[in-house]
Amino acid sequence: MSNAQILPEKTAAGCINSRTNVLTHISPALNLQVFSHSAPVVTCEEAALSKGRRLDDELKTLLLWTDRGWLVVNTIGSKRISLRVIKNLYKVKQARLASPDEINGLNVTRGAVSMLLEPIWSLPTITDPEVFDRENISTNNGALTGYYIF
Repeated sequence: MSNAQILPEKTAAGCINSRTNVLTHISPALNLQVFSHSAPVVTCEEAALSKGRRLDDELKTLLLWTDRGWLVVNTIGSKRISLRVIKNLYKVKQARLASPDEINGLNVTRGAVSMLLEPIWSLPTITDPEVFDRENISTNNGALTGYYIF
């Protein structure tokens, strides 16, 4: 994830994309259509298979705990993140994946972490630029059985 970027500002209306300096209207307030899986899914691989989509068209949202607190990392479903790269980008000494108990403490279910919904929406975020290169991308709707395509 060496091409990752830190989105500099979030507003109630959306995100400022630092590459284009354009307000991207991705907001919890948007009225996105919810699609359903036939059975619960937890991983990006399971979600892509259930939808008949490529893994590269799934949004992987990971919750990390750092010395500065929570950090959300978004990338495409087929990629792995480098904690070393994340630490350098976010300028922290410590970063690790959040534990299941920490995730539950945010009232979020493991496997149903949606960057479009609170409380994830309001947390500091690093997004891999490859996410913006997709014609559309899919992510869960905060449940193991539902998802959005945007």
